[in-house]
This record gives sequence, structure tokens and C-alpha cells, in this order.
Amino acid sequence: MERIRRSPVYWLENYSWSVDEHIRGGDNERQLYHGAPFIDPGTLLPMRELDGSRDDYLLYTASVWWNTDLLCVPKSRQLRLTHMMVNLHGWLAMMHPGQRIAIQSKKEEDADATLKRLESSFEIMRKNAPFLPWPIPTFKYARCVFPNGSIIMAVQQGAAAVRQYTFSAIFSDEMAFQFEAEDAYTAAIPTIEGGGKYTAVSSAHPGFFQKLCFDTADAA
Repeated sequence: MERIRRSPVYWLENYSWSVDEHIRGGDNERQLYHGAPFIDPGTLLPMRELDGSRDDYLLYTASVWWNTDLLCVPKSRQLRLTHMMVNLHGWLAMMHPGQRIAIQSKKEEDADATLKRLESSFEIMRKNAPFLPWPIPTFKYARCVFPNGSIIMAVQQGAAAVRQYTFSAIFSDEMAFQFEAEDAYTAAIPTIEGGGKYTAVSSAHPGFFQKLCFDTADAA
């Protein structure tokens, strides 16, 4: 558990799961990462270069996420980036006490659907690694509460939900399609400047997300 706490990439590589929605009739549980071993379990250091092998993009993105406060990732469909990001934010809440984390989407229902992916992932994780003392969070609509006091909230787009709380991390999913994205990001600046994390993942679309990705937001 200490190795898991110290390295989200080690956790991602070994204990992060998903449900493959393309498969019908059961047996659709899959580890999120499918590539070659990367993190040495003894030293928690990389034991090879990320060279573009299968799923190396997930490890690279996870490594950057852990080492930066602001990350924007354009994506295509079926890359598992949304699933990975909700899992990483779940790891943050699980391993670090007292975190308040927001998952923000265009609608609260969409954010809750993303949060439910985390519930499925954690259920599979506990089932497949029962020898570890996993904390058991409580999932309700738009909320996930951990025994260590951390909470993950599913919120709709806009600045109001961001200003209402002091967040440790914010994950904005499909940010390019949130027409209030710029207001929400502006409201999140105190989170970023205070040492929190802001992560945006979206399919490509013109607008504020594009400006944020290419660092031209101030030119608007």
C-alpha cells in the first residue's frame, strides 16, 4: 500500500481496472493499462524508456499529471483517457486524506456517470486484489466519500460550482463542449495557484479549451 501511495503510475500499471463496454455477456473486466512493465516495484523508478509502445501514452500522461498542476489533453475516442483520469483522481482521494475533488462536465448527470466509472473500477480492484486493505468509499448520486475524509463531487459546468468550495483538484471532462468553460477555469485559478490540480480532457473542438491547450487563452 505504501508503494501505491507513493506512485500513482505504479498503481495505474498494476491495480487500475475498467469495464470494456464493447464486450457483451460478461467477462468484460480489463486492466486499464495493457502495455509492457514500466515502474520497478522495488525502487518505484522507471525501468525502461517510454518509446511509444502499447499504452505508453497512458503512462506518460499519468506521469505528467502527477508532476504538474495544470494539464490539458486533447483526445480522440476510445483512448481511455477519461477513464484513466477519473481513476487517478480516485487514487488521489483514496491515498491522500482530506482531499476535495470535483469532476466537472456539461451536465451534472454526465459528471455522475463518469464518477460511476470509478465505482466500477474500485469494485473490480478490491475483487482482484483482496489481499490489500483497500479503503471502501461510499458512492451516492454525484458524491463519493472516503473513510479518510476525502470527497469527490460530480458537478455541472460553470463557475458557481467551482467557487462554492475550495477544491484540491478539478477534473474537467469534455471541456471543449462546456460553453461556460472559461468562467469555470477562471474560478478555478485560486485552486491552481494554491497548489491544487486542474486537469482538462476533451475531444478537439474550437473554443476556450483549444486556447488553453495552445497557451493562447490570454489572446482572446
